[in-house]
Amino acid sequence: MARTKLKLSTYYISMLKLSDINSVHFIGAGGISLSALAKLMLKLGKKVSGSDICYSQTVMELNEEGARIWIGNQPRLLSPLPDLAVYSSAVPQCDKELVYCRLNNVPTMERHEFLALCAKEFECVIAIGGTHGKTTACALTGHIFKCAQKSFCAHIGGDALGMGNLYYTGKEYFITEACEYKKSLLSLSPHIAVVLNAEIDHPDTYADIEEIYAAFDAFLFSDKNRLALANSDSVYYKQHLQNQNSALLTFGTSEHSDFILSDIQEYADGYFSFSLSYRQSPLLTVKLSIPGIHNIYNASAAIAVSYMLNTPPDTIKEAAQSFKGVRRRFEYKGMLKGADIFHDYAHHPSEIRAVIDCAKKLCKGRLLVAFQPHTFSRTSALFDDFATAFNRCDEVYLVREYSARENGCQGKSAYELFKKLHNKNSYYFDDFITLAKHLVDKLSAFDMLVVMGAGDIVKLCDLLV
Repeated sequence: MARTKLKLSTYYISMLKLSDINSVHFIGAGGISLSALAKLMLKLGKKVSGSDICYSQTVMELNEEGARIWIGNQPRLLSPLPDLAVYSSAVPQCDKELVYCRLNNVPTMERHEFLALCAKEFECVIAIGGTHGKTTACALTGHIFKCAQKSFCAHIGGDALGMGNLYYTGKEYFITEACEYKKSLLSLSPHIAVVLNAEIDHPDTYADIEEIYAAFDAFLFSDKNRLALANSDSVYYKQHLQNQNSALLTFGTSEHSDFILSDIQEYADGYFSFSLSYRQSPLLTVKLSIPGIHNIYNASAAIAVSYMLNTPPDTIKEAAQSFKGVRRRFEYKGMLKGADIFHDYAHHPSEIRAVIDCAKKLCKGRLLVAFQPHTFSRTSALFDDFATAFNRCDEVYLVREYSARENGCQGKSAYELFKKLHNKNSYYFDDFITLAKHLVDKLSAFDMLVVMGAGDIVKLCDLLV
């Protein structure tokens, strides 16, 4: 790829095609989405380099697959220069490698822009959005496609059991999450757009719920040829979309839905079965192998998409029932002193309540929850909702927040939330080691500990198990 000595324009970058690019450098390569895109580039025969702030299993896997990933900012290692540099939203504009690339006229793209560029390589793009559940819905859709032996690529925002975060067999279908952070979902132009739900989750991006609804509206309806699917049981649909758009397909318990959910039963503690019909015509009955009633909606979305793309109902049913889930989504980590330990990515009050409801059905003793708030702004925006989210557990342990891209002046801290909690059996810890020592003394047989958060609180599980 020829390199100009002139400063690269936004127009020039927007005209880039993946076929023009032979080498890509990823800044923040260890991230769940960026590492998946790096794997895709390797699958497509591109040269891949990258960097991250710390060593991880993901970095090791990328190197084993043929990438050249190093730790820390090391611009001197960018030789020869890549054709393109891609960076995550967590990377600051002053990052040394990012600055070096721009000074040397290497085109740079943020993750969501590069994701959109990759999506254009596929015949049909399926994008699943929503505040909650999109990772599970994407992973299950990919699992169904895998069982149906379709030509597809699944780009998943988590480590799906049996697929990882990137699964590739061909270029007919591209399944991806549509993330609403920084309105990234609007970079995509999917043929099939799905919205599971919509709530306030990124107060640093959206001023209010109406702005969130507007972003999801644009995602669903900006292209009149787009097939749009939404959850008719969601507040987003009931308060905002209902009776507004006749072209919208829906799934839910309402008899007016296109895909009707019925006969929902708890066939085992925490595990649910349901039937799904399409415009009054029965399709299938499924017993899910992942717990939680909230997963019937994630499964319904995946089933609906698969059915609309001519996947046989018998294949869909078999795949849906054999799906084992995604790591960090109520993932069993092991046992300590007879107590079961689970980890979940939940970092929003609605997600926390859903996980606690699921855990209560499975727990035979006390339910203990350890939670790490994720970002000051989210904690502040949802402060009162967080305060009551833990009411149903026996004890709750808050640990110092995962600040991510923020600083303390942007909202409220974990300690401030601890003082606000309605659950009186609550405790606060500054670090994982002290909390782990406390839990070793506290846990007993038949207890269940659920470790929650989107930050690095998974380290607590590693200390305990």
